[in-house]
Amino acid sequence: WIMPLMRLGYQRSLDVHDLYSVQEQDSSKELGDNIQKKWDEELERSKKKGKKASYVRALVRCFGWEYARVGLYAAFEECVLRIGQPLCLGGLIRYFNREEGYTTLDGWLFSAGVVMASVLYIFAHHPFFWGIQHSGMQIRVASCAMIYRKALRLSKAALGKTTIGQMVNLLSNDVNRFDTSVIFMHYLWIGPLQTLIVLGILWTELGPSCLAGIMLLILFVPLQSWMGKVFSKLRLATAHRTDERVRIMSEVVNAMRVIKLYTWEKPFTALIEKARKSEIDVIMKTNYYRAVNMSLFFTSSKVIVFLALLTYVLTGNVLTAEKVFVTSSLINNVRLVMTLFFPFGIAMGSETLISCRRLQNFLEMEEREDESSIQKSNLRPKQKDCGLTVTDLTAKWSEATEEDTLSEVSCSVKTGELLAVIGPVGSGKGSLLQAILGELPAKSGSISIRGKVAYASQEPWVFCGTLRQNILFGQPYDVKRYNEVIKVCALEQDLEQLPQGDQTMVGERGVSLSGGQKARVNLARAVYYDADIYLLDDPLSAVDSHVGRHLFDNCIMRHLKHKARVLVTHQLQYLQPASQILILREGHTEAIGGYHQLVNSGIDFASLLSDGDDEKVGSLSREPSMRSTKKNGVIPNGRHVQDGVGSSRSLQRKGRLNSESSVSSFHDSVEVENILTISGANIAGSSLSLSDSIKESPNKNSKKLNDTDDGEPEDSTRSETRAEGSVRGAVYLEYFLAGGGWILLIILFIANVLTQVIFSGTDYWLSYWANGEQQRARLLLNSQDNFSVISGNGSSFSYSDAPIPDGYLDTYTNVYIYTGLTVGLFVLSLGRTVLFFVMCMTSSRKLHNRMFECIIRVPIKFFDTHPIDSQRTLDR
Repeated sequence: WIMPLMRLGYQRSLDVHDLYSVQEQDSSKELGDNIQKKWDEELERSKKKGKKASYVRALVRCFGWEYARVGLYAAFEECVLRIGQPLCLGGLIRYFNREEGYTTLDGWLFSAGVVMASVLYIFAHHPFFWGIQHSGMQIRVASCAMIYRKALRLSKAALGKTTIGQMVNLLSNDVNRFDTSVIFMHYLWIGPLQTLIVLGILWTELGPSCLAGIMLLILFVPLQSWMGKVFSKLRLATAHRTDERVRIMSEVVNAMRVIKLYTWEKPFTALIEKARKSEIDVIMKTNYYRAVNMSLFFTSSKVIVFLALLTYVLTGNVLTAEKVFVTSSLINNVRLVMTLFFPFGIAMGSETLISCRRLQNFLEMEEREDESSIQKSNLRPKQKDCGLTVTDLTAKWSEATEEDTLSEVSCSVKTGELLAVIGPVGSGKGSLLQAILGELPAKSGSISIRGKVAYASQEPWVFCGTLRQNILFGQPYDVKRYNEVIKVCALEQDLEQLPQGDQTMVGERGVSLSGGQKARVNLARAVYYDADIYLLDDPLSAVDSHVGRHLFDNCIMRHLKHKARVLVTHQLQYLQPASQILILREGHTEAIGGYHQLVNSGIDFASLLSDGDDEKVGSLSREPSMRSTKKNGVIPNGRHVQDGVGSSRSLQRKGRLNSESSVSSFHDSVEVENILTISGANIAGSSLSLSDSIKESPNKNSKKLNDTDDGEPEDSTRSETRAEGSVRGAVYLEYFLAGGGWILLIILFIANVLTQVIFSGTDYWLSYWANGEQQRARLLLNSQDNFSVISGNGSSFSYSDAPIPDGYLDTYTNVYIYTGLTVGLFVLSLGRTVLFFVMCMTSSRKLHNRMFECIIRVPIKFFDTHPIDSQRTLDR
């Protein structure tokens, strides 16, 4: 079934569409549902028993049986096939040595055993390897689904405690541990079992002498356990520093427009370099431990075989080729498991436990609590019955705060009604919408929602895709409804000017669109959803006054006239048509009623929007160039200021924890810390506000697109292409040259050659030694004078008195030379490994600095044509 795909790949480069469809049992939904069920059961079980929940236990209950079944293949190939083949080869050698008791049939049986062991190994190894990687893939996909679902359920308070960088690190680094760790975890029990079997066989071959080598092998177990703990601590430290660097890098890249406008490249470069250096210091320490571990593994087989055979020879036994071969093969097999797979199992297992702990901490974060206070109808009611009712709602963002964000707020809106919510900055208008959406936890009161809800945020959001995809947002394409939405949202002229119409790609965060265009696309997405209840958070603040009038009259009042609408606004000219007006101040209801009812009661709307608190907050949130423009929310000619003041207000309402936490660990970077905390605003938010104020001013037509330098509009993003064929040798050469130049590269090459020469030399010297000992034993047997017999005069002779054959050395000289070769092998292996890691880290540091320097110095146009938030830049 794989051959058609292989042939197609041989003919041309494969594309995503060429791959087979994912099986249902491997789909993200199926795997996510399974692990979610087990995790919910684990949470419930832990609550009943009063114990802490464990994500590892949930994984074991979900995937444990299948993973255990696959492990039987590994046990069969390691404990039966890999041990049986050396025994068959040993018997074959004894047959060719014409030892007594071996017939021709025995020779054929030994030969068949060697062949069958190789054949069966293939049939056992590949199902094991496929099954084990399949299990790792399922665990990874299931964990990714859990992270994604959890991210959608996080409360606002929880979002302030985590960052995008941490979530990206969980999805890209931590879950990938499952792909590698599952391969070696079975060897944690297969290794000791195989060691016991080999010990029994070597006892029959060498007697008690085998204990010298086996004891050294067993000593590697506590050593590797200690190494595993060290690697776990270093891995955790590395993860923290990587999170810090990725978080800072993400904020810097997303706020690049502000950084360039204020020429902050140098201080931010210093901040990134400091974070990178802190990360590399821990990684380099890890590499030193890894170099020692790898060198011990590389030389362990030689040392173990040497000790076993040396003890065997020094106790008066004759060294033969058959014993050397069987002993070497068996020890090599068990050494591969105990000094490589077993330590990897410990190290990978420890790192995976750390990753599981990080995943569990994320999964245990606070979620939106909407079940207790929000009543939703399971079935969509008739249109006339749709609506929204808020009764005595009291809510606050955190239990730690004393004051309530909202206090006993009540309002209702039915089908065909428009509820306008006004008030000064910080009065709770946006918090009311967040409470209706379930984002703001309610202390008391109730919210009744009857129908589908659509929400248009104050800060527009545009993702990387075509403009049509941004509007449809996964909904079926209805031509008539789509064209009507385009018309009422004033996007017709924009589509005419775009080079590919609504098929034009827009970059992440819609950076190629002006603030007004993003706001209209954001509104069009909500309108196209065809909901029953619309929550509109000041969607008219980022557009020109005449465009705002068009949106209000044609979209909100005409197109949505049969819907229940809640409009948060600061623009007084839109209040009169409202069915009801809710006035909020400091989270309390100041007044509620119709426009004329409130006017007759003596309420001054303009003064409500410009109290002292508003002026204080506004002076901080507005850009310096706009401070003299706005007065009481209205400019003299009656047009509302649309420089991105809405974005500025949103900055004050957004939590500042993320941007400030990125530099909290770098207290000594005073200059950068001051930069990051100017106006108390999030950097990414500042870039949006500032870019909006530049791109769209009150004197410009809001429909006009940003043009390129030559005056022609261009598509906003470029599709990322992939290279075909193999990686050129020049790429590898440039990588290693960046790590130290030609001199270190030549030294590394010589060190690798010498290490391999000595490694092969130890095998050659062992065979030379065994041949000499075997010939010496033959001379002893053929010479009655040197044989250990009782002579006529009572004198005795032993093996030590046997003559040394020509061309061979005595036993002690062989021991000294083999010892020197083994020590030299370890020293050279350690030296070349350390040199390799140093060169790799130097190369990584230099290439990272070069790439970041290119990013920090690239023209801002680059960020308008590359979707930064898709992780292209951060991954590199």
